[in-house]
Amino acid sequence: MKPEDIRIPPGELRSFGRALYSMERFSDDFTKATGLELDLIHALHDRWESVAARVHNPLCQQLTHNEPACQRCAETFTSQLQRADEAGIGVFTSCSCFAGQRFSVALLTDYPDSKIYLLAGRVPVYDNHSPATTKSSSVSEIEPLTEKKYAAALELASIMLPQLQREWKERAQQNALGMTATIRQACHYIQTHYAENCHVSDVARHCGVSSDWLSRHFKKDTGHSLPEYIRELRLEQAAELLLDSDTAITKICFDSGFQSVSQFNRLFHEEYSMSPSDYRHARPDV
Repeated sequence: MKPEDIRIPPGELRSFGRALYSMERFSDDFTKATGLELDLIHALHDRWESVAARVHNPLCQQLTHNEPACQRCAETFTSQLQRADEAGIGVFTSCSCFAGQRFSVALLTDYPDSKIYLLAGRVPVYDNHSPATTKSSSVSEIEPLTEKKYAAALELASIMLPQLQREWKERAQQNALGMTATIRQACHYIQTHYAENCHVSDVARHCGVSSDWLSRHFKKDTGHSLPEYIRELRLEQAAELLLDSDTAITKICFDSGFQSVSQFNRLFHEEYSMSPSDYRHARPDV
């Protein structure tokens, strides 16, 4: 299949964006509560990368600029993925990297051609009976955890694994995982900003690329143009609000990111073959 023949179904692409957004919020809340970072890792054959590209640990961020350190991290992590495979779906295996940061990995989903892992940790851990030895704050701002606290946080992550597995399988389809990290980053940004005056230039600026580059590669990876994706996301949100609330249609129009009621009515009719008002009246009585 040629790249230009690829077209991820619109609903599947939007579901992937929502899955990333949901995971980000959950990850932030989990980190605040436990001190452990959470990240999703996509492995394809012998290659792997972060799905959400979320590394908060300052030491880990610093080491990404050191090629020998990156190589050592990659070797350790690859070995840990293999251990997670051996342990099976939903079972965490843990280790510490050469820089003294503890992390744990569990296989989340196993697709025919690729796998998704949940990473937890990226924190320094010290013995329960030993004082914490922190690095200079200029190098690491991560609060060290005791073995007991790390184990308790990991147990909490284990309890939540089944729910994460279900949500990821429902929302993030395998086709969308074939997108590059930059395009996934673009989908995530749009998911969180579509209700604003969101333009291609805004998304490109956030991703650190030119508008032309992003437009070309977004189309190549997904089969959709960026404006098309933004428009469909806004229409889907508006349709949900029409069915699930009694909010005024004008307010729904602007809350969904449209700039005028006439534009909203026209695009909505093109998508659903009826006006927003008729769409709301057609909803089944609860």
